[in-house]
Amino acid sequence: MQSQAVFGRKRPLSLHQRAIFHDKVEGLQFRGLDFLASRDQALCLEIGLGYGEHFARCVEQNPPMAFIGVEPYLYGCVQTFRQLASHDYARVRLAWQSVWAVFPLLPDGCLSQIFLLHPDPWPKKRHSHRRVFSQDFLEACARCMKPRAQLTVATDHPVYQQWVRDLSYDTDTWDVHCQNWPDYWPLTRYGLKAKKEGRTTIVWNFTYQGKGQQPG
Repeated sequence: MQSQAVFGRKRPLSLHQRAIFHDKVEGLQFRGLDFLASRDQALCLEIGLGYGEHFARCVEQNPPMAFIGVEPYLYGCVQTFRQLASHDYARVRLAWQSVWAVFPLLPDGCLSQIFLLHPDPWPKKRHSHRRVFSQDFLEACARCMKPRAQLTVATDHPVYQQWVRDLSYDTDTWDVHCQNWPDYWPLTRYGLKAKKEGRTTIVWNFTYQGKGQQPG
């Protein structure tokens, strides 16, 4: 199991943002699946929210689903919260910690979708152990996912792109498809920056085959 340590620079909250966090965001803290409307409700996990554009859009466009957003930095959680509609709070939970602290709270086979978009690439070789995407990560995702659920990974960084390619070999567990970021998908803040700077964002869709299943 990976370390629960969080790497990177924290951005401090303003007094106003701190008030929002304590008055509003703390009430949506993820502690388990007791917030689901039913045991059969579809559940999506997004890891690394940034400013929350993608997460909030998914919540808005998929009203039957419930969502868990994992963002270790309080600033990102506050920014995400501010983009959510109040009528969606009941089916949303946020976790301001490492995803490795969240995985143990998720039962087997509970997730229909996982997003990992533009994770920190940690391009230097000596920092590669800090990358979220790893064999341990894939195994943790597989345990939590329903058969045919999807893990979507996107990055514009060439080092991380090669890193994902090198780990995309387990065809018994995953049916893997790769493509450029589709033009009809709205760009995140980081995706837009990559496009402006001339970098191509590549997307991998890992479809979990389920225990004993083979790719179709």
